[in-house]
Amino acid sequence: MHICMHVLANARDDVRVMREATALTAAGYQVSVVDVVSARHGPAQETIQGILMRHIYLESWSTPSRIKIGFLFKMLYVISAAMLLLIRSRANIYHAHSDFRELPACYLASLLTRKPLVFDAHELPLSDPGLDRWSLLKRLANGLLKIMLRHCIAIITVSPPWSMSYTNAIPVPVPP
Repeated sequence: MHICMHVLANARDDVRVMREATALTAAGYQVSVVDVVSARHGPAQETIQGILMRHIYLESWSTPSRIKIGFLFKMLYVISAAMLLLIRSRANIYHAHSDFRELPACYLASLLTRKPLVFDAHELPLSDPGLDRWSLLKRLANGLLKIMLRHCIAIITVSPPWSMSYTNAIPVPVPP
């Protein structure tokens, strides 16, 4: 069983991602991670603690963009590149980490390959107060989020109240 995770940060520096990946590896799963690295300091692919890491290099990824259209192009590039790497991984399960931004690439890879999708919500998606200024964008993002979450076979949250917020937003089964 091969699980491919996706995170929009350097996975080596993300304790939660590495803890989950190493635990899955110890349980006998094959694990790979597609991450985004802002500086090219190594190979595009490497193995760390038995986990295959595939890096997307984008130097300006962590730099705020003054031009919003510039961020949109960066995001579309990252979604496309990540989706291609996710599909090439030939995983049995896709695992999106952290927040709403990782979900589109995993969702598209999952749809195209007809493989299950798991969403691991470290934070509540779309809870950024900055989004409140853009009501149309927030409504569009919420609609897309609901569509993608309905496709998930599991949603992992950090607490029961957060799982209830997902249950209230979309009809997902809650384990007993």
